[in-house]
Amino acid sequence: MQSQTGPVSRDVAVRMLGMATAWVARHREQLNRENVFPVPDGDTGTNLTLTLQAVVEAAGSSGPDDARAIWARAAQAALAGSRGNSGVILSQFMAGFAAEVTSAGRLDASVLPKAFAAGAGKSQSAVAEPREGTVLTVARDVAEHVARLPVSVGFDAMLSAACEEARDSVQRTPELLPVLKEAGVVDAGGWGLALYLEGLLKGFRGVQVPEFDPPAESIAPLPVGYAKGEVPAVEHGFDIQFLAHHPVNPVDQMRAELQAMGEYGLVEGNEELVKVHVHARDPGAVLSWGCASAFITDVVVENLDAQAAAIAKDRASTQDQGTVQVLQPARSDELALVAVAAGPGFAELFESLGANCLIQCNDTYNPSVGQFQDAIRTAGGSHVLVLPNHSNALPAAQAAVAGLPTASATVIDTPFVLSGVAAMYRFEPSGGPQDAVVGGMQEAADASVYGSVAKSVRNSGSERGPVLEGQFVALAGGETVLGGWSRVEDAVDFLLREYLQPQFAAIQQGQAEFLIAYRGTDAGPDQDAAVEALVAAATSLDLEWVDTRQRNHMYLFAIE
Repeated sequence: MQSQTGPVSRDVAVRMLGMATAWVARHREQLNRENVFPVPDGDTGTNLTLTLQAVVEAAGSSGPDDARAIWARAAQAALAGSRGNSGVILSQFMAGFAAEVTSAGRLDASVLPKAFAAGAGKSQSAVAEPREGTVLTVARDVAEHVARLPVSVGFDAMLSAACEEARDSVQRTPELLPVLKEAGVVDAGGWGLALYLEGLLKGFRGVQVPEFDPPAESIAPLPVGYAKGEVPAVEHGFDIQFLAHHPVNPVDQMRAELQAMGEYGLVEGNEELVKVHVHARDPGAVLSWGCASAFITDVVVENLDAQAAAIAKDRASTQDQGTVQVLQPARSDELALVAVAAGPGFAELFESLGANCLIQCNDTYNPSVGQFQDAIRTAGGSHVLVLPNHSNALPAAQAAVAGLPTASATVIDTPFVLSGVAAMYRFEPSGGPQDAVVGGMQEAADASVYGSVAKSVRNSGSERGPVLEGQFVALAGGETVLGGWSRVEDAVDFLLREYLQPQFAAIQQGQAEFLIAYRGTDAGPDQDAAVEALVAAATSLDLEWVDTRQRNHMYLFAIE
């Protein structure tokens, strides 16, 4: 442990930041599960982990700098890599913290309260409409608590007190934000900040985080969407293995009997010991047979369906991590456009509508500040318009533009991909004054009417009551959860009748001609036919289909 009297050294600062990054990453899945939104959208644990990935490399990449440079470089790396609301807010907390350390020329017990206060203030300024019960509350509570401590307690005790207050503040968040209390969770962003501070403390003390994942994160995904008393279907069965000691029957007879109970049966050994391995749908029958045939030990039973789901989940989390694709740089006398496109179908649509550069990603990946800046720099044109196309991507887009030369880019507030599509229809690269084009696109985005149906990945709440994991949810405007249903057709029916249909008549008096149905990868022909019938009953607008090939939303609807 470092001395309590002197300032934090360069090497200890690097160790603290590395441990903070590792500690947050270790809790990524737990943080993701605290999300109150039922559809995957680049959850808090993933956003914070990706935000901090570049911090360790940046902090330790240079020569013998003093500790001030380490904190500043780490904050800059966090900003460049920040993703989602939680990532941007944490990067701003780190920036405020680093600015105070740089100003003081050191980090010790006398500077730490000021650094926390600066971090809390900087993170507050990153949010247009701050709310109590969020990470902002946790940051402020920590700063106020530490400010009341005397410098004489020392750096270790002061940082330890900050961690305790952060944990306590996180536990209070459900009382301040009703949506958290309703969902039975705490604020994930606040918890992420608490973990970051705990990691700093562990690094200061020289504590090592074990490399293995905790059991809570290694549990295989469970089947969802089944009613009480209903047994989930088994597709692959179970892998059953054991050792059979002193079997009562010959090995050949055991092999024949086992092969009748399952697939890939293996029975090898002798009259003293036999190894048994088989895939079967009923592990109980195999084990009962084994107990009747021999004295069995080393029993292993694994659910193959759960293993397959875990592999699929792991593959999904490691692919499509976001790429910047330059389509056609705009001429120097034209406006350029950068759009975030989740899924190849939307990428093709934005390209056809005239986008100059795309940030292509999967449905749960939020682009970083650095990716937005790379896209803006390569899009060409006299000025770049940016469509983040998700509320979680908006803070990173705004931070990216703020970090570039003045008047080089403008962010159009498109909180969902369909509001981005609506804005694109008003994009004219040479369509007159820049302000007029921006105003027209923002007006189109604000006036867009859309909804979607997706499968819930966690228990949540809605306007109609609780939503269970595995149910189909209807979403108004991309974010407001209207309710959950066991059948996708029922969710579509409710969305059309209760949300979209009341707006059809008013819109039809204008220029609306079509209802566009955007189909996701999980939609099937039978469900498409049911949707067509429901649309025909709800409106006289012509229905057009677009294949998005994205995973999160089974169906999205927009009025054009």
